[in-house]
Amino acid sequence: MAHAKGSQALLTMGRETTFGTAATGNFLQLPIISTDLGISQDLIRSQALQGSRHRTEPVLNEKSGQGAIVMQADVRSIGFILSELLALPTTTGINPYTHVFKPGTTLPTGVTFEKWFSDISIALQYIGGKIGGLSFEVTSGGLLQVTAQVQCADEANSGRIDSAPYKYNIIPFRMPSVTLTEGGSATTKATRFSLEFDNELEPIRTVGNSGKVQNILEGWASVRGSLEVIFEDMTMYNKAKNATESSLKVKFPSVTDAAHYLEFEMQEVRYAVASPPIQGPGGIMCSLDWEAFYDNGAGASSFIVTLVNELRAWAIAQGFITGAA
Repeated sequence: MAHAKGSQALLTMGRETTFGTAATGNFLQLPIISTDLGISQDLIRSQALQGSRHRTEPVLNEKSGQGAIVMQADVRSIGFILSELLALPTTTGINPYTHVFKPGTTLPTGVTFEKWFSDISIALQYIGGKIGGLSFEVTSGGLLQVTAQVQCADEANSGRIDSAPYKYNIIPFRMPSVTLTEGGSATTKATRFSLEFDNELEPIRTVGNSGKVQNILEGWASVRGSLEVIFEDMTMYNKAKNATESSLKVKFPSVTDAAHYLEFEMQEVRYAVASPPIQGPGGIMCSLDWEAFYDNGAGASSFIVTLVNELRAWAIAQGFITGAA
């Protein structure tokens, strides 16, 4: 009997026109590394006494749909994640095209995610999906991986929706080629950088809805992370102690075309104070947590993501990009 294997599994996504109604086609295959996206339902029991120590039969409680999608960041596929995390971008230029994403007033309608276990021919759909967060860590080596946090309203098992999802060849981002800019100047003093964006999603539950989530609403658009630098002077530590406003930008060039890149920019940030620790005979590092905000930055946003590639159009009435230059 066949045993489902991760090497034979796929995760695809399709844009919904109505929240909680499964997308009908134009799915995109995501370059995932792993995912635990799924539905859970706790068992609950009556507390009524019945003349013995035995419990009554348990029943299922309300549904909870959530999980993480760990992806190989790719110069094209990442755009679809960003369009659901933030909003559809503003696109300019002529090959390469520049797509600028910022947090929207509201999130897009929703996404249907589908797990396809090809070796046992089973498909599971996660309907009413919204991407609540995105995080990653930058070090001196390796390829960029991002983790998307997802919430969804329900699970279905209705057969595969799109048997031929679109798939882009993976073009990754190489960590040693990253440019990290702090306070307007590129730096090679950082040993680690992390970023976490959070839409602070709120699942809305209603009476008589079979335990499903009725809607998922966005809250604050929060951007935070940490920056670890070599402790060789008081420059960064003083920025934190003096509550000095700064800025951060990290740029990942494509491994195949220097004109194509992914860039995350926070034009206004503040650092929390944390004294450099002595942890042994090795090098001393100064690790500072940071938070981004918007006051008067030129980009009119606390979080600006720029993606440059050869794709010329982002939105179709139902589905994802189909046209390329």
